[in-house]
Amino acid sequence: MGDRIDAAGVLEKMKHGRFLVLPDGEALAGSVYVEMHGTVGYFGLLSIDPPPKAQFWSPPNY
Repeated sequence: MGDRIDAAGVLEKMKHGRFLVLPDGEALAGSVYVEMHGTVGYFGLLSIDPPPKAQFWSPPNY
């Protein structure tokens, strides 16, 4: 799978909506694109940086 959007696409989206970002120190933990059309909102391009796999809970093996 390739990139869903490039730098030019981000700049174009910024003309119509906003990117909400969640910083994590010096890194970026997540972001989402939000565009409003009257009272209707569009959310897209959701991206998160998941924590290491070891931090996820998993059920025990029986």
